Amino acid sequence: MYSSELRDHIDFLVQDEAPAATLAEGMIEAAENGRWDDLKPVFGNKADGLKSEYLSNPERFIERFRRKADAARKSLKRHSENRLKEASSFSFVGLSELSALEQFQRLMDADNTLLQVAFAYKLVDMIDPATRRAARLSSWVVREPSSAQADKYLQEACECYYFGLYTACAVMCRALLEEVLERKLPGQVLQRWKSELRDGKLTLGFLLSKVNNMSPLPVPVEFPRLARRLNEMGCLAAHQESAKAQDAIHALQLTRMCLMLLLG
Repeated sequence: MYSSELRDHIDFLVQDEAPAATLAEGMIEAAENGRWDDLKPVFGNKADGLKSEYLSNPERFIERFRRKADAARKSLKRHSENRLKEASSFSFVGLSELSALEQFQRLMDADNTLLQVAFAYKLVDMIDPATRRAARLSSWVVREPSSAQADKYLQEACECYYFGLYTACAVMCRALLEEVLERKLPGQVLQRWKSELRDGKLTLGFLLSKVNNMSPLPVPVEFPRLARRLNEMGCLAAHQESAKAQDAIHALQLTRMCLMLLLG
């Protein structure tokens, strides 16, 4: 319900926010009031040509720029989507030429209105799917805290899942478990293991292989099997195959079980 109302509100706001439309209507106002000098900072010497055009036929001049303003507003959503797509994907010379109106929209977009509109529509469309995904997750109830970094990783993993970033979710789950496991192990043991590595980086896979050979086992006996599954999912998502929705929810479920075992 709220997402549809928000979208209607965005539609209403967009009608007043097309950069090219604002300029076109400003030109009409300047022409009708004889303020041609106001147009020179934008159009330079062409302002004199616009003045001549207006004086020769004011009605046609006004109608032309009203049509431009209307076209700018009607195309704003599409132009905004193109602007965001251009910022976040490959483009190739000769295959992404802009129309004259779209070039003008961008030229006048000093406040990044196009990107704001694109994000407004994209994010409002995410509300309902994100809500459904969040409703699938159980509470993360444990007996003891881990670290601020673990809290950050957990929040990022969940948000990646909410917003459909499934590969990032699986990778963040792996990072979260790595952080919590590291905090649970003795510092001197970790230092010794780091000295064995060329870069000193203790990955989750390395930690699990070491933990599995410790006696007595420093973690609950069920933990290594679940953690290995999560590590495999994170590695697969990061290096071989993008995660899907069911992979992400499975990774979060495995993470939850592992954290409950480690943190009580």
